[in-house]
Amino acid sequence: MSFLSKLFSRASQTTVTLLDWMGIRAQSTEDVTDDTLTKAYVLNPWVYACVRRIAETAASCPLKVQTQVRADEWEDTPGVELDKLLLWTNASQDLYMLLEETISWLVLDGNAYWLPLRSGTAGPVSGLQVFPATQVDPRTKRDGSGVEWELTVGLAS
Repeated sequence: MSFLSKLFSRASQTTVTLLDWMGIRAQSTEDVTDDTLTKAYVLNPWVYACVRRIAETAASCPLKVQTQVRADEWEDTPGVELDKLLLWTNASQDLYMLLEETISWLVLDGNAYWLPLRSGTAGPVSGLQVFPATQVDPRTKRDGSGVEWELTVGLAS
């Protein structure tokens, strides 16, 4: 069990006077495991506030695409396809929202994934959308030549 799982389990047993005064009761988190941790962070207001602050701060930083020229030297590469995608990420999110959600997943799960959006099955990538890290299972290809990802799509029952 990870440190955060233990923290959530203990947090549910502690009464916070201010939250009680506001009429907010902590939910039981006895069933919090490493697998359900990313959903459980909303139960602990301090963890939620920290993740939110980190994500908002990181998303507000200027973003630029660079190419590595030498081991210790990078140069800006404007006009590349990724640069164009970041100008318009998708119909429901702007760049700030995409980065905020991406950073939140990185902080909570250690991984974040972007799903490339296409206008057809083989068309060019026309947008990006964050795909929940809990619904992605990276696996080594059967032939050992690299990594493939299995995506779980739909609502969990």
